[in-house]
Amino acid sequence: MRKSLLLIVFSFFLFSSCYSNKAPEPYDKRENLAIHETIARFDGVKYKKCMGRTTECPDKCGKSGEIASFTILEYTKFVKTGKYGAKQKQFHFQVSDFNKQPLDNVYPLPKTLKEGDKVILNWRHDYVTKNHSSYPIYPVTKITPASSNP
Repeated sequence: MRKSLLLIVFSFFLFSSCYSNKAPEPYDKRENLAIHETIARFDGVKYKKCMGRTTECPDKCGKSGEIASFTILEYTKFVKTGKYGAKQKQFHFQVSDFNKQPLDNVYPLPKTLKEGDKVILNWRHDYVTKNHSSYPIYPVTKITPASSNP
């Protein structure tokens, strides 16, 4: 009886020392894979509705909204710091949500921009690890009309 009680107590302490209900520590890491600096043609903004099949699609998943599209005409600078991040011929990014409200964390399009305008378009190709999930992001760092810059 004593041995079994001792075994139960020892097992409990062994199990409790290995198991923790504490959430894992948040871990954020951002690695730059490429820098793109280009002259591009603005192809316009089109509304895209998410076709995913989750319960949040299409209105709450964050993938529906207006998408700005550009055709890359030339690269003025390209730095590839990692294995990934090749030069692109097209670039697209989301500028609004499902309800056509501007996104907070996105570089704004110039108000005077019209379809066919040439722009200076710069972005980064970053690889983010956040809370043990990894994924690429493409933050825009500059959009200005090409004619306003020498």
